[in-house]
Amino acid sequence: MDIRAATDAERAVATERVFREGPAAGEFLRLIASGDVDAADLLVAVDATGVCGGMVAQPLPGHLGVVAPPSADDPAIADALVLAAIAHLEKNHVRLVQAYLDADADPVALEHGGFRFVTRIEHRRLASIKSGGTASPCGIGQGDAVPPLSGIVFDKAFDPALFAATLVATHEGSLDAPEANIGATAEEIDSGYAATCERWLAVEDEQPVGVLILSKTMTTGEIEYFGVVPAARGRGVGAAILHHAMDSFRNRGLTNVSVAVDERNIPARKLYDRLGFQPFRVENLWLRKLA
Repeated sequence: MDIRAATDAERAVATERVFREGPAAGEFLRLIASGDVDAADLLVAVDATGVCGGMVAQPLPGHLGVVAPPSADDPAIADALVLAAIAHLEKNHVRLVQAYLDADADPVALEHGGFRFVTRIEHRRLASIKSGGTASPCGIGQGDAVPPLSGIVFDKAFDPALFAATLVATHEGSLDAPEANIGATAEEIDSGYAATCERWLAVEDEQPVGVLILSKTMTTGEIEYFGVVPAARGRGVGAAILHHAMDSFRNRGLTNVSVAVDERNIPARKLYDRLGFQPFRVENLWLRKLA
């Protein structure tokens, strides 16, 4: 058996094995074709019968990496794929590897490879945001569920160094998967978000109090990250940032919004409850630290 990067001829079969049939497999192939994902990150196990397993191991900025769990004909092949994925990421200077598994996914091969379960990540969705500031079924735009804090200014023409420093500050004491904090620099954390993301610096009395990072698919606005610096927490800054996110998505004609939150982050979950975000999917987060 040979484990290596998939060839052009093997990519479709390997991707379907990893992501199963559906839009995720096609999107991953598109990302490889466009150069947004390195083809070397798609690994295959090949024996005399052909492709007998596949796995994705993708390095990310900030010495992070992410894997999709292996899909293989037998457990021994799955274990070998995980070890090959770790070796691939180590060569790319990754220090922490993340794996997000569906609730029914088998984690045994990851456990054999040194991964450990950390927490559950709850994906929430806010639907039917109406334009023009009118009330939506969830109350966003109504102004009485969680009134936005006045005095917050959202700046897109920020000093990049100031934004990066504020982004790092918002990670202090974070309740969202703190185990994934590996002490990356401001520049490394900032570079972990796609260049196509929309970034905002939240400022109050000329002092930065938080950040907001947004992206979108064809129909859904995604809150990639938002955070509040420790000194400004507990007085409505987070709600003000989320209201601004809703306004930004409305202005772009999007009516659906999604966000992910660690199930242990009770304050954030309560805020999402009050704003009408409904859970629709839960994933298990597994981590493995590398040398």
